[in-house]
Amino acid sequence: MSGKSAVRRPAPRVSDLFSEVLKYVGATLEPGTFAIYRTTFAHFSSSAGNPPLPSLTPRDIDKYKIERLAAVAPATVNIELRTLKSAFRLGVRWNMLARSPLDGVSLARISEREPPYYGREEFQILLDTIREPWLRDVVLFAALTGMRQGEILSLRWDQVDFRARVARLSSSASFRTKTGKRRSVPLGDTAIQVLRAQEPGNGSGIVFTLRGRPMLRRWVTTKLRRYVREVGLDRRLNFQSLRTSFASWLALDGVSIYQISKLLGHSDVKITQEYYAHLEPAELHDVVDKITFRSERSSGQHP
Repeated sequence: MSGKSAVRRPAPRVSDLFSEVLKYVGATLEPGTFAIYRTTFAHFSSSAGNPPLPSLTPRDIDKYKIERLAAVAPATVNIELRTLKSAFRLGVRWNMLARSPLDGVSLARISEREPPYYGREEFQILLDTIREPWLRDVVLFAALTGMRQGEILSLRWDQVDFRARVARLSSSASFRTKTGKRRSVPLGDTAIQVLRAQEPGNGSGIVFTLRGRPMLRRWVTTKLRRYVREVGLDRRLNFQSLRTSFASWLALDGVSIYQISKLLGHSDVKITQEYYAHLEPAELHDVVDKITFRSERSSGQHP
């Protein structure tokens, strides 16, 4: 060995990790998710500064959590905490730090609240009230498939397989799926009918169009909100509620949470469990009654 001591590289800082994660997220996830990461990193840096990664502790995370709870709703804080957990897990995987400071940090407690979803009769009334065929088709297709608004409005004909009765969703130059992964959505008879009613020869390759042009989200969102108010439904109901309704209707019909999670394209079944918070045990009696056995005990016998 030479007499010179080895030069030690300074430990990477929080900004180094965030910069690398944003590059990764920008290349693999949709723009909306990238925006969540960027905003979360800005809030965290405002609270914790830019210390070396190894110096961060769960106490720093708890401090951030308390500060954010004083400013925003617990649900928003949990989104940010999940985002940070994902970022620091990447840091561990990339050998930028040995252990995530979020290990053992719990999410903020959220009081259980029933998510708004359309009752089946309410949905039929809403559907019958919608006067624009293009909007009616999009709303009905959403309720039949549980697909996200962006997935539906970006759906292309080359993603629809009528023979296999599935829509094969994947990222493209103009759209990126929620998780960046491909998934297949099964299509029922009515969903197939809705697709066949569209005009495939518009030149854009997009399934759902308005006068031959791709639909903008704000058109659909604004129009649907007006109809919700016109019918007199809960004003919290929106396009996302169609996806929640899809999950809720399946749950009430006894479909397992694992199957629903698969249909919704969730990366974790725990996310799907949020859809079950509003279900009453009494509504699940028909499900447990499916488990039956023949009893050998006669009616006159007692234990």
